[in-house]
Amino acid sequence: MLDLIDEGTPLPTAGEVAKRAGVALRSIRQHFESREALFIAASERHAARVDEAPIAPHGGTLEERARRLAAARAIVLEQTSPIRRAATMRADTSRALADALQRPIRERRREVAGVFATELAAVDGKTKNDLLDALDLVAGGRAWDTLRVEMGRTVEQAERVVGSALVALARPTEKRR
Repeated sequence: MLDLIDEGTPLPTAGEVAKRAGVALRSIRQHFESREALFIAASERHAARVDEAPIAPHGGTLEERARRLAAARAIVLEQTSPIRRAATMRADTSRALADALQRPIRERRREVAGVFATELAAVDGKTKNDLLDALDLVAGGRAWDTLRVEMGRTVEQAERVVGSALVALARPTEKRR
């Protein structure tokens, strides 16, 4: 299923998965009670692959941290784009899949909070939450997909835009203090 999704079939049927795996359709049905269960299992396997992805180090200047986070996210978001888009398409009809998507979303947010801990510590309350939301949004999959798919940017261009936007957002201003 993951290979089919990676190759551009975002919602493969059980029959397509069985054919690709070289097994009978009934074999798929014996192991997975529904298409949703198959998709959740594929999402979990994919999550294990992503867990091995690089994490941005937390030390250095704002610009260095933003650049390293953008570089780390470029690798992960580029690798996960097909499955992320497919999962998003199915999440509207699958509560279990929507719940499964929340784990990586929370982990990515914690990573952003760690990378920009200094800047977040300089603001408080609602402003801190707004800043974290903005940083998380810019470093996230939807922004990446917009840059890559809708705007047609290369990986390098998208990485540069994300890094620049993170710096612009995180740089202390008098208004935020």
